[in-house]
Amino acid sequence: MCEFISAIRIEGHLLYIDNKTLDEKRTKEILKDSKDNDLLGHHAIRAVYDLKSGEGQEIEVQDFWNPKNLPEELRSKLKDFETFKSNFGKLVTNHAQLDDLEYIIKKAPKTKKWNGLKDFCENLKKDRLMKNVTIIEKEVDVRYDVSIDQLVKEAKFDGYINSNVNDKNFPESTKQAEKKTIKLVNIGAAASTKDIEFVLDALNLRSAVTKELLSLAKDHPDEQRQHPIAALASVWQDSGGVRHVPCVREWADGRGLDLGWLEADWLGGWFFTALSK
Repeated sequence: MCEFISAIRIEGHLLYIDNKTLDEKRTKEILKDSKDNDLLGHHAIRAVYDLKSGEGQEIEVQDFWNPKNLPEELRSKLKDFETFKSNFGKLVTNHAQLDDLEYIIKKAPKTKKWNGLKDFCENLKKDRLMKNVTIIEKEVDVRYDVSIDQLVKEAKFDGYINSNVNDKNFPESTKQAEKKTIKLVNIGAAASTKDIEFVLDALNLRSAVTKELLSLAKDHPDEQRQHPIAALASVWQDSGGVRHVPCVREWADGRGLDLGWLEADWLGGWFFTALSK
């Protein structure tokens, strides 16, 4: 996957796609079937300028705010936040992926001339993540008053049960049971745990713990038959250092309880249990 900004140098010329090129009728026609991230990279440049694979020298500069890293031809177009917006803002707004935006958010300089770049990308990221959010609300009698081991039994799973979901690995305090509105949040796209937590925070929600997830499974057993559901606030690290969170879903043998890998990306069909902060 190519990174922003990408360019190709060939026969003394530097070829790249900016806002102006992107708006040309010819470019729109050539790239009409391209995926978003393709438009940031060398594949799109080759298509627009009719270059064969391997022609020219491919250039990629992620830290585009550092003029020392840029080809000379791009320095005037990326000398500050305002020139970035006027020359490449539309390209990034419409076609940057979450990892592109995350890199800029992490690395953007704090200098006066680049003031606004981080906020610009954070707002794009929020809009991208929030675009297709779906929320289902369920009223649940959350059994904080019993152990996790007991709740696993009361949920009456009829499929696979991962024995690592227990009180030892997921210690939670005991207190009075409460009626709660649990929200099942889906963002409609593959995303990292960090992205999911970003969305929940933007919605003023907190991730659920194991007892809240299991209580949902107990009170609404058919819900996990519709989609897999995870609770991100309860984390267990195994002997190999891998971190897991509890999840419920439907398998071939019935309703099951398992562990999800916290560091892996979640597919777009996953829902995440959350409650109001």
